[in-house]
Amino acid sequence: MTQSLRICVYAASSNQVASDFHDAAFQLGETLAKAGHSIVYGGGSQGLMGALADGALKHQGQVIGILPKLKRLRLNDSAYISIQLFWSIPIIFMRACKPSCSR
Repeated sequence: MTQSLRICVYAASSNQVASDFHDAAFQLGETLAKAGHSIVYGGGSQGLMGALADGALKHQGQVIGILPKLKRLRLNDSAYISIQLFWSIPIIFMRACKPSCSR
């Protein structure tokens, strides 16, 4: 039996990327979800972040978004509201330590 992992992925939120990268991010999300792994990412709905989340959510994967409090308070189309869990952090620099601090 394979252990389920919580995998953190850093990805661009810009839509100004080649479609190959967009497709690869979507496929990564699908692959991780099918393998039973959770994804921790920046919480965006655009660019590679959105593609990653879309791929995972298509296969009922767990997707966790980490957003600074100020951005969380202004939830707009840049935040992915379909994901299951958001972690709010006081400042952006804490984004990197949150997954390891919460295990």
